[in-house]
Amino acid sequence: MNKKIKIIDLLCLISNGEEVPKKIKWEGTIYDYSDCDKDYLEFPFSEEEYRGLFDMKDSVLTQYLNDEVEILDDEEDKDIPLIPDDELIILKQEKAIDMQKAIDFNFKVLKEKINQVVKEFNEYRKEKE
Repeated sequence: MNKKIKIIDLLCLISNGEEVPKKIKWEGTIYDYSDCDKDYLEFPFSEEEYRGLFDMKDSVLTQYLNDEVEILDDEEDKDIPLIPDDELIILKQEKAIDMQKAIDFNFKVLKEKINQVVKEFNEYRKEKE
């Protein structure tokens, strides 16, 4: 399944300081995201010819805002375990563990899992609209 995103949505993510795809493909060209430039640079990078996706000199960017780019990140679909036993600190009476520290850690793990589920749900809901 190829994931796609509109150029205008990429600009919104960048302007809000949110996480953006690291590698994309648009019109047959591969671009890598540069944190310094806040732009997608043509891959492989060339020092003598700087070509950024948002640095279009020969055309107006606004005519491409609704174009979709393909996300090429090597991010595999991750199954979210319902019970993250391997991450939680299991409290046992025979071990001398700081109880509050263990509870805080477990809440942090569970919060991350809930955020993952919400993110996956929101992505699913967007796909169905």
